[in-house]
Amino acid sequence: ATRTKLPAIRSRVHRVNESEDLTQGRLSMGYRIENYKRKSDAYAAVLGDMLLGGVSSSRLFKEIREKRSLAYSVGSGVDPASGVSVISAGVDPDSVNDVIRLAKAQVKALAHGRFKDSDLQPVYASFKKHLLSLADTPDSMINFSLGQILGGRKDKSPQAVYDRYRRVTQE
Repeated sequence: ATRTKLPAIRSRVHRVNESEDLTQGRLSMGYRIENYKRKSDAYAAVLGDMLLGGVSSSRLFKEIREKRSLAYSVGSGVDPASGVSVISAGVDPDSVNDVIRLAKAQVKALAHGRFKDSDLQPVYASFKKHLLSLADTPDSMINFSLGQILGGRKDKSPQAVYDRYRRVTQE
């Protein structure tokens, strides 16, 4: 079984501030994942993103939303085709700098491998549930299959995709 490690994330920042007269602000932070060339990197990037902010047990949700109550919503998403990851949060404008600082700290911790393989267990469980639910509707299976074909991926079933993701480790 091939093991793939989580890829590094570039740390260069370009900041744009826009403001309106609102009580809630919207924060978006984009990252480009370094050395994102091999298809195996896409699996690691998606899992890393889920651990960062893609599921309810994610680090961003726990640290920023639950522990510190600094955001109304917080999460992340990655485009597996390009290697671009985006963190999004609904925040009080006065909390933006704190949320940025905490989000950067979580990105840095993951990029430096500061997590255990056991931290991935809730991510795997959530991901498996999502993948297996695709079989519930024909439209979901068609979209899944089309995405696999257009993406040039060999895994033809949700279970095969899940098995591929299970090979990603902290190493």
